This record gives sequence, structure tokens and C-alpha cells, in this order.
Amino acid sequence: MRTNVPPNPGMQLTALRAAADPERSATSRGSECKKLAAEVVREESEKTPMARKVHAPFTKFQALVGPWDHVAEGAYHQLVAG
Repeated sequence: MRTNVPPNPGMQLTALRAAADPERSATSRGSECKKLAAEVVREESEKTPMARKVHAPFTKFQALVGPWDHVAEGAYHQLVAG
């Protein structure tokens, strides 16, 4: 159960909704959502000792594996895109 509420969850939700605006390009929406998600995860990781301990190595792992994810998922995304 989550006990720590972000200082202003309404602003985070507003920012996520703005990032998901259908009038913007998919690339723009995706990159904005990724930035917001990374910011929220970073903020949440600062709240407990265990989260602080896990966040840095996990972020490093994501950076290492991310490019391979694009290779592995690329064919599927090309297929779906038509």
C-alpha cells in the first residue's frame, strides 16, 4: 500500500494528460511521457532507503538494455505500423 503521496499529484496527472494529447505527434507524446515517467520514478526513488538503493543500478541496467529492446521489438513495431 502506498503511504507517501506525491507533493502535487494533480500536476503530474495534468502533465501526463497534456503529453498524451492526440493532436501532437506520436513521437512527441512518447518522448514527453517517457520524460515525465522518469521524473516520477526518480522522485519516488528518493522516498525510501530501499528505493534509493535499487534505483541507480536499475536505471543503469535500463540504459544498457534499452538499445537491444529496440532491436528485439523493432520488427514487431514495423509489422504493426504496416
